[in-house]
Amino acid sequence: MYYLFASVFIKTLDPYFRKYLVSTTLNPYDYFYIQTLISSFIVLLFFIYKFIHNKHDVFESFKSFRKIQRRDFLMLFCMSLLWIITTLTFYESEKNHTPFVNSIFVRCGTIISILLVGIFMYKEKYTMSQFFGIFLTMVGIYFVMKDSKSY
Repeated sequence: MYYLFASVFIKTLDPYFRKYLVSTTLNPYDYFYIQTLISSFIVLLFFIYKFIHNKHDVFESFKSFRKIQRRDFLMLFCMSLLWIITTLTFYESEKNHTPFVNSIFVRCGTIISILLVGIFMYKEKYTMSQFFGIFLTMVGIYFVMKDSKSY
């Protein structure tokens, strides 16, 4: 449970780190490239560690990969592409808004997106009070962003 709190705390600090420490030397695209390169290297090290210490898990994963259909690989590719596009869009928005405003916008946008997916794809039912809460969220985002200073 403590790992969850630590990861949320670290994830919360990321926008401020990007805005105030990295932005003085790197542009958002350079930061994205370096962060992706370092993340890929860490994943590779983790893969090598798992391969050396627990080959059974690695081979079981490869067996699972063979079961994935082409349609699923296409969906994984599309999700990866969307992740890259949204990350770059988020970095661009940091030029015009504070990390606080962007964080609120992303969190509220996530809630609204999940709600819409639930309604249209999974046919979930929601109450009027839940829709009212989402409306208040959007109004709150408007008022927070209305007075934010552009950089």
